[in-house]
Amino acid sequence: MALDPNKNIPSSLASDDEWIQWHKALKSYYGGFFGVMSKEEINIKFLQAFEQRAGDQANTYALSTYAQNQGFTIDRGISAYTYDAVAGTYEGIGSGFMSIGTLAVFAVLLVTAGIGYTIYSIMKD
Repeated sequence: MALDPNKNIPSSLASDDEWIQWHKALKSYYGGFFGVMSKEEINIKFLQAFEQRAGDQANTYALSTYAQNQGFTIDRGISAYTYDAVAGTYEGIGSGFMSIGTLAVFAVLLVTAGIGYTIYSIMKD
């Protein structure tokens, strides 16, 4: 039999994925073969724990979409949208630096090849 998910409620530092996995564990444990709880009761249990314990980093678009697919809504609030925007900005900056880094390496290789060819041409003559 599955482990009781009440003994493993995600913390305030948990990610959206950890909360999704916990909801799946609730469904498996309480709504499995014997159906001890209805889907609505499981969702209410999840929301109560989420509202008491979840941090802003868990309140993401991915979790909100998952919740909608499960038949409930998570209040995103202004702080969650702000968190998403900041996280997206850092991701964009990171990928931008990766692109710049790749171009810089390519440029250095071209310059080095050019200098090498020039030296080779001078020495050959």
